[in-house]
Amino acid sequence: MSDNLFEMVIPSLNREWMQACVDSFSLSVDTPGAILYVDNQHTNRGVAGAWNLGIDSMFARDADWLVICSESVRFGEYGAHDLIRAMKESSGDTMAIEADGGLGWHLIAFRREVFEKVGYFDELFYPAYFEDNDFSYRYQKAYE
Repeated sequence: MSDNLFEMVIPSLNREWMQACVDSFSLSVDTPGAILYVDNQHTNRGVAGAWNLGIDSMFARDADWLVICSESVRFGEYGAHDLIRAMKESSGDTMAIEADGGLGWHLIAFRREVFEKVGYFDELFYPAYFEDNDFSYRYQKAYE
């Protein structure tokens, strides 16, 4: 495990929603991670482009995990404690951690090796907002 546990990317169209998400995360100072905000209201990178910025940042910081988080997510009383614990305690065979409760791609973590094997998100994928389906298909094929 590297010194940096995770990079979390939050594509944002609404600063208030994004701030509420971050505030609920409750990142403690002893948690080796960072949060990357991608302001899609002004830069319009799209969701795949924002996620790819997160991958680049994860590699640059030598982090072990990329956490993809929607700005609409609100963590409960204990913040992201369960997610952080799952990342820290996961075996090398665990490539992805998906949040319980039907959140799906609103909160998901991928080990860096996934992107080394599967690659980046396709920023030109059509139709829009199905980039996760494309990546899921390539992920499944890569780990068959």
